[in-house]
Amino acid sequence: MPETLAVPPLVSGGLMLGYACNQSCRHCNYRCGPDAGGTWMDRETLAEALAALKRERRLIDIHLAGGEATLKPELLREAVALASGMGIRIAYLETNGFFADSAEKAVKVLSPLRDAGLPAILLSVSPYHNEFIPLQKTLNCLEAGRRVFGEDGVFPWLHHFLPLLAKLDPDVPHPLDEFLGANGFEPGDRRLLRLFPLTPGGRVPERMREFFDPRPADAFRGGLCLDILADVTHFHVDPEGRLFTGHCPGITAGFLPDWHGERNFDNAPVFTTLAFGGPHTLMRLAERECGFAPRPDGYASPCELCFAARKALFLHDPGAWPELGPAAFYRD
Repeated sequence: MPETLAVPPLVSGGLMLGYACNQSCRHCNYRCGPDAGGTWMDRETLAEALAALKRERRLIDIHLAGGEATLKPELLREAVALASGMGIRIAYLETNGFFADSAEKAVKVLSPLRDAGLPAILLSVSPYHNEFIPLQKTLNCLEAGRRVFGEDGVFPWLHHFLPLLAKLDPDVPHPLDEFLGANGFEPGDRRLLRLFPLTPGGRVPERMREFFDPRPADAFRGGLCLDILADVTHFHVDPEGRLFTGHCPGITAGFLPDWHGERNFDNAPVFTTLAFGGPHTLMRLAERECGFAPRPDGYASPCELCFAARKALFLHDPGAWPELGPAAFYRD
């Protein structure tokens, strides 16, 4: 196994102001929710993270995210203003629009952000969000976003769900099975994944297991994660200043003040094992270190196996694996 590796220069990614969210979506890769930990990024970490992003020579832009960042409007406005003032391009704010009881109320939430320098929002639109957010609130937020940012300043993610969700009562949330039935799908119909491709990590393997074919742990032997962990085209920085690469939350690629410090088996054994050995090799490490035993009914994806091994290591001895965190991610 190579002795060291380092994260390449960052290209585009998200600044997570917190893990807290008003809802616990079944597809959330970052396991956000009301019980995901109440820690928000403090002002010192925010300034330090933005300064570090400003130094990234290949950075194109960032987006702002949570959890649900609008739960902390003062912090969100400060993040927008600071980033804009430093010349860091903001692409958009991710939001689920829960605050949009009316378009007028949503305008009042979004206008101060526009005035601080926010150019656009990415609005969550899916049956996973509709389990918590009535469609009417989504439509209210869509209208308000167009008023505040213009027609090109709102990105419904994903827009093709709007007519599918409109087949249900827009004033109340709906369980996923109701959405499936209204649109001619059976429970567990895998055509849903064509409409909204999912990263098979976070809550997905446990909350959407019927959409996958679990396989034995040994089926994932040999799959390395180097290319994934080195992917900096959609990174995230969390409230503690941890850098996550390749859509892999909970496994820290780097820490402030230097996200690009060398990683090796001594200072980042889990990260290094995954990069050059993959989830199956990490499973073997967990077997040796804490007696981890793979589940007999298999895993929906190598990401699920990876998370299971990491969780076992963390819960056995949290202090032994510095790159595993935050703690709430492994205690959900």
